[in-house]
Amino acid sequence: MPKITTRELAEKLNLEVISGEKGLDREITTDELSRPALQLAGYFSHYSPV
Repeated sequence: MPKITTRELAEKLNLEVISGEKGLDREITTDELSRPALQLAGYFSHYSPV
């Protein structure tokens, strides 16, 4: 997986940082999605319960 920092991701998506800049230089080390995050975003019908 190509490496990217949270700062680079925020810039590419034109996101506004509202909680401070601590941690913006951390590298994202996985491309796996979090199931609960997808469900909180409204994707209930795409995933069956575990």
